Amino acid sequence: MPHRRLHPLLLLSCLLAGIGIGLPGAGHAAVEIRIEGLEDATLRENVEARLPLQRYRDDDALSPADVRHLHQKSPAAIRSALEPFGYVDPAIDSELQAQDGGDWRATYRVDPGEPVRVEEVSISLEGPAADLPELTTWREEYPLSSGDRLDHAAHDAARNRLETLARELGLFDGAFRERRIVVDREAGTADIELTYTTGPRYRFGDLLFTDSALSPDLVRRFSPVEPGDPYHGDQVIELQRALLDSQYFARAEVIPEPRADEPVVDLTVRLTDNLPTRYTAGGGYGTDTGPRVRGGIERRYLNAAGHRAGVEARVSAISREGAAWYRIPLEDPRREELAARASLDETRTDTSERSREQLRLALTRVPGLWSRTLSLGLERERYRVADERDHSLLLLPGIQWQRTRVRHLGGVAHGWHADFALRGASEAVVSDIDLIRGDLEARWVLPITERHRLRLRSRLGATALAEVEELPASLRFFAGGDRTLRGFGYQHLGPTDAEGEVTGGSALAVATAEYEHALGEDFALALFHDAGNAYNPDAAEFRRSAGLGFRWRLPIGTLAVDLARAVDTAAGWRFHLYLRPDP
Repeated sequence: MPHRRLHPLLLLSCLLAGIGIGLPGAGHAAVEIRIEGLEDATLRENVEARLPLQRYRDDDALSPADVRHLHQKSPAAIRSALEPFGYVDPAIDSELQAQDGGDWRATYRVDPGEPVRVEEVSISLEGPAADLPELTTWREEYPLSSGDRLDHAAHDAARNRLETLARELGLFDGAFRERRIVVDREAGTADIELTYTTGPRYRFGDLLFTDSALSPDLVRRFSPVEPGDPYHGDQVIELQRALLDSQYFARAEVIPEPRADEPVVDLTVRLTDNLPTRYTAGGGYGTDTGPRVRGGIERRYLNAAGHRAGVEARVSAISREGAAWYRIPLEDPRREELAARASLDETRTDTSERSREQLRLALTRVPGLWSRTLSLGLERERYRVADERDHSLLLLPGIQWQRTRVRHLGGVAHGWHADFALRGASEAVVSDIDLIRGDLEARWVLPITERHRLRLRSRLGATALAEVEELPASLRFFAGGDRTLRGFGYQHLGPTDAEGEVTGGSALAVATAEYEHALGEDFALALFHDAGNAYNPDAAEFRRSAGLGFRWRLPIGTLAVDLARAVDTAAGWRFHLYLRPDP
């Protein structure tokens, strides 16, 4: 019988099968891992992360020999994972079972035992800066004390925090003279000893700025520090932030340079000037204003003294405005500014029309947590309210206080904003009438849980000395619309004349309560209730509305889409679309 030759491919496949080499595309063995006896989630997660089988279980090249080898290494890995948490003598029972189809099951029964307890904590701060309040606070807040379970992670975090704090405070020569943890395994106790020598606290030295189109004197006035002040890293960051927030500079890099021969830190500030001219343009839509567009040109700096100027224009379905402004930084350019503004505007709504020219001079200072603006404005206005037409000339001195406090939780802003303004006019000085007007607005955003928050808003206003019929349209109060009472048309609420047309009031009181439920990071659903009205004190009539909405958080604010209806009238649902600040 003649011999038949084996085909080369058939021969190769037989050889591969004989030595156990899988062809490409073959499935790899599945490894099931079970950990029993660890109830603490942190311990369990740390053990899982350290298990060799856990790290390589999805490797396509994992062979039976590899599985056995990795399983043998697991008890040591489990001990290593538990030791930082004070469990130094765990009982571990490991078992590896082959399953059908070439799969595996690895079971680890772990009894962590009794943890090592801290017996004595000795923390010493030595050196000329040892009594700094920040260091004293760190020592008081050290997380471990006698009787606590030994936690290496907490200890290491506290030690690293001290080193970071020392650098922030200018203790560049500070170092640990002693840092150790002595564990007595038989007794199950540990002694912690930390001795830190601070060295001298460095002080600020020279401030060196690179060349800029702005004068060195102006640039230097942005600095919150003076030569000789104790060094603090927060002030270095504040200097950089102040320079960038000024918009004079596209880049500001502050480089601390400790001297080798004395405890002094010089600051080198590398500046890149911003482009001198900035162009702005934008558009949008709101149910109060209709479609709108805007544009402007700003000169970021006109001269070495940092003076700015600009022009801007805004056009919407109900208004047109053009303005020019000029701003001068004062002694402290971070907190003081003198500004002049001239503007022309026209507004036409269902209830009123006005054409106004304004000149305004304002001095803004931020002496503390509140900004304060003193202003003097000259306003000439021609207006129509219902069937009434008139004109006015007013010289309005005023004062305004503002403050915003914002914190962030999960990337969402929480906090509050308050704004109070007071203005007046007198017939004795240029004006047609005597008046005093006050406006107060406050907004709160309160977190309930990570996904739920409450938004509150209130606005109050009142005018005294003048009768409402004497007030120009811009100084009367109207209600209704996106910013006051949703469910009503824009400026459709307020006192009316004999024909039922809204004429505006001398006072305003509105309030809003809104609940938001987050849908992910950028979206939310809302339920809200608005109440209030524009009114005259002798005939106040408040209205209410309620509705639901959708929120989309954008870099420039929050886009709100609402459906609302009046609670105390038969009016139907109204749609509202607008952009609002957050908070």
